[in-house]
Amino acid sequence: MLGKRRAGRSTPPFQARAGKHPCSRVQCNQRAEGVFAHGDRGCLVASSAARAGSRPAAKSGNGKDYDFSALLAGLKPYANDADAALCNLETPIGTPPYSGYPRFTVPAQILSDLKSIGYDGCTTATNHTVDAGTSGVNRTLDALEEQELFATGSYRGKKEAQEPPIMQIDGIKLGVIASTFSLNGLPEAADWQVDTGVDAQKLIQRGKSARQDGADVVVAAIHDGTEYSNRPTAQQRKLGRELAESGVFDFIYMHHTHSAAANRKTRWHLDRLRAGKFGGQACDKNHLEPRRNQRQGNVQPR
Repeated sequence: MLGKRRAGRSTPPFQARAGKHPCSRVQCNQRAEGVFAHGDRGCLVASSAARAGSRPAAKSGNGKDYDFSALLAGLKPYANDADAALCNLETPIGTPPYSGYPRFTVPAQILSDLKSIGYDGCTTATNHTVDAGTSGVNRTLDALEEQELFATGSYRGKKEAQEPPIMQIDGIKLGVIASTFSLNGLPEAADWQVDTGVDAQKLIQRGKSARQDGADVVVAAIHDGTEYSNRPTAQQRKLGRELAESGVFDFIYMHHTHSAAANRKTRWHLDRLRAGKFGGQACDKNHLEPRRNQRQGNVQPR
């Protein structure tokens, strides 16, 4: 695995860095193994911020500024070692007082803390993307841009939505195709505001477009599944097979369920494509949402 490389969106506002020449197809297949991605980040943050008895570890001592570094510390070696580290930011950035279930908002400090341990960006297409309306979508993307973190899945304008979803790492262009199955019944301000839908053919076409725009490696980040279940649904299995068999994607991962599940290795093109269903990468024991005893994550704070 290669050492850490800083990533940026290949289109404005981020400038691609000069680096190594684009990899050959075989090299790109190997580079896909250097992508570190995980499931829903925002829900546990919302519970910690919204709960009056939480442990905010305020940096300034004023009880308003949050420090999530202790919660994220266990992920630092993995994020730093990956060529590209992506989170799924499930919930919008908000302003105090932050809200929990069913419509979440979270402190912007989560982004600076994610960046500090080595994350390069986040997908933002989830069932909670428009929980705080258009202002929440825009605030979230502004905050990601302020931290110089790559973002795709929601957009502030039509022109931004039409930009290739490509991040560049040391000369390698990584295309990220994000989408969500639902917005929990809440409306989009426009049909370009959030990447929605889990139709395989539409996702495949988007992946092909990313290839045409220069992506050397293309991954699919799909927000779908049954909450609290550690088994993929029949629909997820079908979608995963169709995406894998298309030959467009180097890596497929899904999130949304708030439960951990085994990753699956699909025998396709030199056994290089892995399809997995990720839960929350970290787990908050005192989440505000129902069925808290079923919440699972890969890292749990002490």
